Amino acid sequence: MPASPPDGTSKRNKIALLNVMKKAGVFGLARKASQAGIRILCYHGVWRGADRFAGDSMFMLERTFESRLALLRRLRFNVIPLNEAVAALRGERTIPPDCVVITIDDGWYSTYAHMVPALMRHNMNATIYCDTKNLLSNLPIPHVMARYLRKMYAPHAGLPPHAEEAFSRAIDLGLDAELRYSAAREFADSLKVDSSSYVTRRAFSYMTEDEVMQTSGNGFAIELHTHSHSLADFSFAKVREEISLNREVLGRLLNLPPSHFQHLCYPSGIVPPAGDEPFRKLGIVSATTTRPGIAYPGMDLLMLPRIVDGDQLSDLEFEAELCGVGDFLRKTRALGSNILAGGRHRFGGDPRAGMSR
Repeated sequence: MPASPPDGTSKRNKIALLNVMKKAGVFGLARKASQAGIRILCYHGVWRGADRFAGDSMFMLERTFESRLALLRRLRFNVIPLNEAVAALRGERTIPPDCVVITIDDGWYSTYAHMVPALMRHNMNATIYCDTKNLLSNLPIPHVMARYLRKMYAPHAGLPPHAEEAFSRAIDLGLDAELRYSAAREFADSLKVDSSSYVTRRAFSYMTEDEVMQTSGNGFAIELHTHSHSLADFSFAKVREEISLNREVLGRLLNLPPSHFQHLCYPSGIVPPAGDEPFRKLGIVSATTTRPGIAYPGMDLLMLPRIVDGDQLSDLEFEAELCGVGDFLRKTRALGSNILAGGRHRFGGDPRAGMSR
């Protein structure tokens, strides 16, 4: 699930604070304090549109991804495979300090075309969580296409009824993929946008089956992201269906037994409302979320936090996350909120109220 960028003022304030903290040596102290933790990075794809860039964490610029890998190397973080990280979190193996795991969601064509080659140049590995219904459709993903076009070309404008109706059909996941794709093209026409360049450049397309096989053959782990990119109501029947179909397709493509696939990424950042028993029964060893933070031994392996990276983060903010400063600031804010909430509960209201006339 793409992160929403902060407004300009809060962004500037955050950058200023981080600059002060880095100069004061806080980054180094936080990194040392968090060196036993594992930073699990979350990516999606690279932007392949030729005209403009929407700028959230779904797609990022190719040069940004390349610079992140260079920064990891320059700062001497150790990129390790997900399965090794999970074994370390379970106490089954020893790993060096300052470890990073790179994960990439969905299975976009741009992952194959841009991210995989960059990782190979830097001699780094990654796990790609791939949902399989979109993969098998061989179509651009209609709801992503429609939402991006709206964000880029009509972010604030009211649209005529026929455009709204086409948009609604394009994002209605209950409809057949072909119908949604036709509606997305119709929506683009209503915006007077030529969608053919996006289609030709595969800006909103997944990898083909052959490309998934090539990616796996190059040493990248392919893991579970459900079949239809949804776990619906999280009932055991739905979870079993989604994971079984996901395993079946990936196993067929990669010539592996379905039981080989044991690591899951929850689609759309939506986690189970309570309990993880269905996933354990199905042999899921780890599951990642989009909740921010660093993973430490003793954490619930089916609720692993990740650092969602993209062009919404500056290099300084990304370094802060790697060093554990982001975790420190979030915990500090949470502590302050809890103290404030406790004060309101104890005194029957907001303790700040009535302090000035």
